[in-house]
Amino acid sequence: MASKIEEYGLTDTAIQMFREGQSFGKIAAALNTMLPEGAEPVSTMAVYRLRKNPVIDSKVKELLLADSVGSVSANVQQDEEINPYTETCRLIEDCDVQIDTIKARLQATKKATVGSKYELDNMGLLANLISRKQSLLKDVALYQKDLANIDNVKKMMKIMVELMKQEAPDAYNTFKERLVKEVKFQTLLK
Repeated sequence: MASKIEEYGLTDTAIQMFREGQSFGKIAAALNTMLPEGAEPVSTMAVYRLRKNPVIDSKVKELLLADSVGSVSANVQQDEEINPYTETCRLIEDCDVQIDTIKARLQATKKATVGSKYELDNMGLLANLISRKQSLLKDVALYQKDLANIDNVKKMMKIMVELMKQEAPDAYNTFKERLVKEVKFQTLLK
């Protein structure tokens, strides 16, 4: 059974937005602006299910891999089993989906469960998820600061390598020979 996103021909748009790292909520909101008038809106959960589809997942990964070819960080990120920044962003998206689900559940049963154990349990769970998301957002801010520093170091290294190549070809060739065995640094030589 095709999802609403697929039915309306918005799969490629969603894949592009996944690739850009947008959250499920932002993707759902953007897709809803592209729906025909009177169409049932796309939910965050529908976007989440689409992203978890193995075919879509492989397309997103193919695009991410294609984008990273030629970048200095490409080989390093591919060699690492887990990228903590990406994993933290994924956890934030998971929190968003869970928060939206609990809010929808509470809204649907609001009148029937006021003050009940069911409502209190869900409110407690919601508070924990919001707290967890805030903690993850702090981690992302730290990762972004580190990534900015790493990007600056990469830019500086590129300048140094280019300058060495132009100004001291013998030193550059010695440098290149030493790095040949280091696969992680091969992109610096190109």
